[in-house]
Amino acid sequence: MTIADFIGLTYENKGRTLKGVDCYGLYILFNKLMLNRTIPEYGYAHAEDANAVHCAFTYNERKWIDVTDAPQLGDLIMFKIAGRVVHCGVYINKSEFLHTLAGRNCTIEPLDSVTWVRRKYKVIRWQT
Repeated sequence: MTIADFIGLTYENKGRTLKGVDCYGLYILFNKLMLNRTIPEYGYAHAEDANAVHCAFTYNERKWIDVTDAPQLGDLIMFKIAGRVVHCGVYINKSEFLHTLAGRNCTIEPLDSVTWVRRKYKVIRWQT
């Protein structure tokens, strides 16, 4: 697989396959297929709300490391809106990330776009 194979994947809430993914599902799938890394699932029951990104980070938080200053292909980029982490993407390179949103297929966007530059929170990596 290549990064291009992820472009156009359908958004599916809680999706974790090539048939459809949500933002965290894309991160899991990308790491599995491109980097041969197993990223754990999370349980919605482990968080106060049904926010997938919040759940993913807070579930077993000690296993995530902040790599904002030295991100690598496949790291998780977290975005905040109104003070809350509500979205994530897959770090591709210093200027781009791969992501999906409800109602939109997977796409690559610039990290310095007006939409994302002010919302970028941090980049984290799962420790195996």
